[in-house]
Amino acid sequence: MPRVETRTLEVPPSLLQCMPEPQARAAWRTQRDVALFLIELAEAGEDCRVKLDAVRKVMER
Repeated sequence: MPRVETRTLEVPPSLLQCMPEPQARAAWRTQRDVALFLIELAEAGEDCRVKLDAVRKVMER
């Protein structure tokens, strides 16, 4: 009979929370304001993708 092993996978809490998505302002005064918002939005998305990839690697081990 094959031996069945169980194990608990632990994902570090730091990988379970992404940077908050920046809030869109009601009105931007300049193109710079829009560009800074887009940069913050991209950073938050990249943070989440990197953490999700790390969780995926933990789960595959």
